[in-house]
Amino acid sequence: MARLNSYAEIKNGQILSRYCLRESTDGEEIKVITPSSISNSVINHNNLGVNYLRDSVDKEKLMYPEEGDIVIKLSTPYDSAIVRKQDVDLVIPSFCALIRCHNPEDNKFILAVLNNRRTIDYLTSNISGQGMRIIKIGSIRDIEIPEMSAEHRKEIGELYWQSRLDIELHERYIENEKAVVNKIISDYLGGNKDGKNREV
Repeated sequence: MARLNSYAEIKNGQILSRYCLRESTDGEEIKVITPSSISNSVINHNNLGVNYLRDSVDKEKLMYPEEGDIVIKLSTPYDSAIVRKQDVDLVIPSFCALIRCHNPEDNKFILAVLNNRRTIDYLTSNISGQGMRIIKIGSIRDIEIPEMSAEHRKEIGELYWQSRLDIELHERYIENEKAVVNKIISDYLGGNKDGKNREV
């Protein structure tokens, strides 16, 4: 078996306190990936964090992903997400690691491997000490990747990615349905525009 570091470059995210203001909103605003924004293999923009740069900081010194990169969360539940076009201006903080595949066509397959229960169990088994359970960059680099043809890797990756897109679409449908139902209920409880209660 090959190791992940033969397929990709793996880098830790940045400690943002070196670049950002504390308890101040005077600097330039940046959007930051948060633990809750990584879910179901994608980055949810509704859950992003906001930080503000110090005056002396060059924005280019921050770590930004490229489209097709993978971001893995180093704390529980250790989800990984692929970076899409709408995510490239998001900053990668220290609780994440960036994975950039040498061959961009492998990224969906690697994402599938990272989000597999067997891989997560391996990563968590290598955590030592008490307190916050943070997975190690070295453990990520050592993840075993099954050897198979590039065509087979691409096929598995596309199958996995399509399932994630289907889940995302389904979740959007559920959220829209909940919003519609909540509005209907609010209208009935609050009355219509004339101030009269609706008849059920």
